Amino acid sequence: MKTCSLQDTGIWKYVEELLDTASPTKMLVNLCCLSAATSAVLTNDTTCLMLTPLVMNLCRRRGAQSTLPFLMAVATSSNIGSSLTIIGNPQNALIASISPGMGFLTFMKDMLLPVLLGLFLNTVALWCYFRKSLVFENPEVPEIRDVEVALPETNRCLQAIYVVAVGGVVLAMIVGWMWLGANG
Repeated sequence: MKTCSLQDTGIWKYVEELLDTASPTKMLVNLCCLSAATSAVLTNDTTCLMLTPLVMNLCRRRGAQSTLPFLMAVATSSNIGSSLTIIGNPQNALIASISPGMGFLTFMKDMLLPVLLGLFLNTVALWCYFRKSLVFENPEVPEIRDVEVALPETNRCLQAIYVVAVGGVVLAMIVGWMWLGANG
């Protein structure tokens, strides 16, 4: 449902442009970074559900020898990235709720180095393990796209509404955690 409604905003076109590159190694690195960053605010499950169709489409268009490296990048990097914030996964919320004085920013500051190190090691491990299958058969993307996978033109108004809505929810969560930390 989220994927369908986000498609109308043109966000997928923008995300696809961020990820798409003629180099499979660069696409793997981009995907690891995007998955980790997204899962810090949208949870790892949501990130995996939202990025999988996009990754499958990109791999199909580029003629990837295997989709497994890219799907593993989404799964592992989103799991690592979700560790950065209290809202990234339910375990973090539990830890913060039983830790006196553990606020949103304190949690994030304490987790930043382990998450960055974990993300770096994960990206290197994925590249080392899958380097022989990181091959695109079609490094040049054809100009004409199939009707099935054609992306709509960007709707700036819907895009702005979506960004404001997600930003508002994230801001409300951060303020709530900070308020609870100060008063709880």
